[in-house]
Amino acid sequence: MLMSMKLAMCPNYCQNNNKSPHTMNTRFRFLPPMALVVLGILPATGAITIPTVSAGDGYYHNELGTSSDFFNTTAASVSAHIYFAYTSDTLQNNTGYAQFSLASVPPSTTVASAYLNVYLENRYYGDDSPSAGFIKHVANSSSANGSASQKLGGTQQVVEIKDQALGWLQLDITAMIQADLDNGYSYSAFSFDPNTSGYVDNASFTITSADAASNGMYLTINPIPEPSVSTLLLGSLLLFRRRRP
Repeated sequence: MLMSMKLAMCPNYCQNNNKSPHTMNTRFRFLPPMALVVLGILPATGAITIPTVSAGDGYYHNELGTSSDFFNTTAASVSAHIYFAYTSDTLQNNTGYAQFSLASVPPSTTVASAYLNVYLENRYYGDDSPSAGFIKHVANSSSANGSASQKLGGTQQVVEIKDQALGWLQLDITAMIQADLDNGYSYSAFSFDPNTSGYVDNASFTITSADAASNGMYLTINPIPEPSVSTLLLGSLLLFRRRRP
């Protein structure tokens, strides 16, 4: 269609085809705006899937600074856990962390939707704990380097883990991912925190990690398609329309 439009606007086209420009009897008109939109929009960009890697997720086990403290990035699950009977010798606390590289997302992307997909293996809360815990987004991940061992704590609640069915959870994080991209962050980071608000804390949940054989956590980002270059070109083209005698 575009080629025929170019030929129709060239005088040589008329001569080579034994036609007179006067017999074409045409005049200009603009392509209707709706046609510009329909012709100029690119096909929808496919979803971008970003899994974690082994070093990108893990959990920190804390027993008040004892020799039992450690960071684990190779376990098949990321653990969020607390047991605290209000004496220091009873504290056991796990906090999970995850970072996702945003390198595969094109610059200046506008996000239509984005999801954190996690596989909930188990959850428990008892005694005075009102829920198992929280998944939180790190609002400022400018220092993130892809390693969960940085222990970047989340500040924006994504979801409270309480009575959800076990299995896959698809969590809407559209605004959070857009903010990460707008701020130029290289990674989007999250933490998995047990609920510590009870007097006697007893709460936990686990998420499948990148080191498991399957069901590792991942991001799904759906960009909004941007107008193609042809939109700008078509907007400047003029079509011919025959006049009635």
